[in-house]
Amino acid sequence: MVVFDDMEPREKLRIYDKGVDRPPEYRSFGESLAIREGDIFIPRIPAVEPLAAELAHFVRAAQGREAPRASAEDGVRVVRVLEAASRSLARGGAPETP
Repeated sequence: MVVFDDMEPREKLRIYDKGVDRPPEYRSFGESLAIREGDIFIPRIPAVEPLAAELAHFVRAAQGREAPRASAEDGVRVVRVLEAASRSLARGGAPETP
């Protein structure tokens, strides 16, 4: 489970090791699922203004000093997925292939 809290000044992201384990064989319903709760991981995220960081990256990429994070092909794939999602919605949620 992941929790993101943009209002938190220091610990914006928390990753919880939670899940459900199912044994290969069980004799009763009560033995069928076991809830697992483990560690909490809080990664260090630098405190930078996202728009300023994106603009700085754009300038470096436009000047040829850095490769763009996303290519034109990435943009085409996003558009194809959005078009497939629109077609799926129009067909009542029927599966679509991008």
